[in-house]
Amino acid sequence: MIFFLISVAIALIQLRFTRGKGGIAA
Repeated sequence: MIFFLISVAIALIQLRFTRGKGGIAA
């Protein structure tokens, strides 16, 4: 459960970085 929440949080952070930097998808 905790691992799932962490993975979701990481995904949201990656989405924020892609939006902020103009589309860097790693």
